[in-house]
Amino acid sequence: MIKKSLTILVLVIVARVDIAQDIVCFKECVAASAFSAENIHRIRSLGVEGPWDVIDFRWHKTEPILFMLSNWRSTEKAGTPGTDLEMWEYGDRGHKSRNFLIRGPFTQLEVTPGAVVSGTDRGSLLFGDIKQEEMLHEFQVSDGKVSELLLHPSKAWLLVGINNAKLYQIDLESRSAAENRLQGAEETALHALSFSSNGKPLAVGGNETIWIWETGSWETWGPQRLPNESIEDLIFTEDDSHLIVLTDASVSRWSLANERLRFLRKLVARPGKRHCRIADGDISPDGSLLMTTDTCGQSRAWDLAADQEIYVPQLDFSEDSRPGTAVVFSPDGRLLAEVANAHWVLLIVWEPA
Repeated sequence: MIKKSLTILVLVIVARVDIAQDIVCFKECVAASAFSAENIHRIRSLGVEGPWDVIDFRWHKTEPILFMLSNWRSTEKAGTPGTDLEMWEYGDRGHKSRNFLIRGPFTQLEVTPGAVVSGTDRGSLLFGDIKQEEMLHEFQVSDGKVSELLLHPSKAWLLVGINNAKLYQIDLESRSAAENRLQGAEETALHALSFSSNGKPLAVGGNETIWIWETGSWETWGPQRLPNESIEDLIFTEDDSHLIVLTDASVSRWSLANERLRFLRKLVARPGKRHCRIADGDISPDGSLLMTTDTCGQSRAWDLAADQEIYVPQLDFSEDSRPGTAVVFSPDGRLLAEVANAHWVLLIVWEPA
């Protein structure tokens, strides 16, 4: 079904109307350029219809297709509650969306080149064929709730977290599962997981600690403690030489040289910014720009060459009633999807005619 862009939604999501009027993009706006630290000042928003209450979303690895999970609330007439899985395709003529599954027990989402994989609250994975737009089979991993799904860059296997406590490696060809008992991590809560682009190091954050494991041998480089800091996200830089760490209200850069994780510096925030918990972040495909979202509804841009925040007038606001939870670039960097107050929008770089 075709869904039209809604300017009204952006006015609801953006706290101040004067900013919203400056950032909203109309029909003549197309995603012609990829995001970078140099052009972030031209950021604009495309208002999009529901779903509401988005809990997870992932881009297809090569196509401008966005999959998302959203909580579906029951009514007396509609039936039982659950989670919907939707697929959105973006093109120059607008957005096309359709339901993939409705009212399932879904908790997490991952996308392979040909399939969408949904984790459930009963410890299983549902595999769906993207072209056929239907679920094919269910695979039981373990008892518990799927708390994390992460595709290895080789696209040959998945990491599956259960109850933030156990990790399983799923071979996508054989559909076999093996538990990974990570050296030294028995007492670590597995909250933030990230592969490097070459797939060799795996970064894990939890219990105020960062670990790095080599995926071939599963040997660890040793933990780094961050006392009194909650680790929200871990992101490898484009060349895998550094790890960007999002902790509470700060962003920091860590070196990975000589198989040793070492703190380098905190990125410099703009004066006057509220110190709010940074919930999520993503780096543009060109490696120059980090975008973050936080619990105060602040969308923030960071120049990774200068390691400092960029002032963007359109994004210079905060609103406690619309906390941000997720932000992800499309594979080509032309689209930025963001969730705030459980609503989602698409952001682009506007190119004036």
